[in-house]
Amino acid sequence: MQLLPPHKDLGWKPFAWIIYIAFFVVFPVLKPHTTPLEWVATIAATLLFLVLYFRGYWARDRELAFIVVAMTALGVAFFPTNGGGGSFYIYAASFAAWLQPRRRAIWSIAAIEAVVIAQTLVLRIHPFYAFWPVVFTLIVGALNLQEQLDNAANARLRLAHDEISHLAKVAERERIARDLHDTLLQGMQGLIWRFQAASDRIPPGEPARQLLEQSLDRADKLLEESRDKVKDLRPMSGAVADLAQALAAEGEQLTKLHSAQFRVSVQGAPRDLHPIVREEGFLIGREALANAFNHSAAANIEAEVTYGEHALQIRIRDDGRGISETVLDAGGRPGHFGLLGMRERAKQLGANIEVWSKPGAGTEIDVRVPAEVAYRPSQAATRGWRFRLGAAS
Repeated sequence: MQLLPPHKDLGWKPFAWIIYIAFFVVFPVLKPHTTPLEWVATIAATLLFLVLYFRGYWARDRELAFIVVAMTALGVAFFPTNGGGGSFYIYAASFAAWLQPRRRAIWSIAAIEAVVIAQTLVLRIHPFYAFWPVVFTLIVGALNLQEQLDNAANARLRLAHDEISHLAKVAERERIARDLHDTLLQGMQGLIWRFQAASDRIPPGEPARQLLEQSLDRADKLLEESRDKVKDLRPMSGAVADLAQALAAEGEQLTKLHSAQFRVSVQGAPRDLHPIVREEGFLIGREALANAFNHSAAANIEAEVTYGEHALQIRIRDDGRGISETVLDAGGRPGHFGLLGMRERAKQLGANIEVWSKPGAGTEIDVRVPAEVAYRPSQAATRGWRFRLGAAS
């Protein structure tokens, strides 16, 4: 059983931050005349907190909001009688900073801070115990929120760098494709025509003509394969570059080799994606589809692209044989690097990827790219921003 998600590279820090709950656990020792019921309540609250704490690193959206509310409730319940109970507010603010969108995180941290201050004033909690939760709830929440903003900014910088590299690679591939078409392929086509003309001069019944025609047939196939390779060097056209269409085309090709039923669905209004996000998202989806078709023995496979307000979501699910927990914990089967490659691509995008699977119950791969990274700003929004800057100046 893993306490922390392996794909987030959290290291030892979550275990270090948990030390502050010790103030809550130790306080009954320092308090005179602690009753057995208070000890039971302290131990039960500590165990509940640990469950919420480690689950918080896996949670998102509504589940994460529930954990923030639950930790705040622990603070409300225990802070008046246990000076260490203020640590629950600090932990709640630290997880609230990861809520989406950003304004929801800001308002949540402000609400937690308001609860601490209100409880301190109404119940007249001693300033010695009230000072550190009042101050550090705000500080920790703000620092974690800034970390979120920094992560998003770093992800955008990486995408900008990758886009420059991508454009340079595309330009070089187009040059190679153009040179191959103008020299090698055109030369091959000319040679085939000349040999065809020579073949036509040989009487039909001659063995030499049959051998030459067989060689010409092989040359035609080689030329066709070469043209396909040159075509692959060029970037995708605008129609195929749509993420959902690209996944649909990939799935249709795979259905020709497998018996599984396949469908693609799109949720939300399609938005203009950053080119790197579109390409990396497609490569993650393609790998997930290949795994589903080749290894799951599924009857039904589905790809879903959701253009959400807060994130772009790519989900691949099947009803096949599933993946064992041992393989998931190991990051994949020995000698297979599909899951590892998908996690690395997601990390490069600043995205979150989760793999759910149970033997006999199928597999679901869920990738979420934050909206500020995935979507390109609309021209209207850009003009509005420039207008506001101009007005302010």
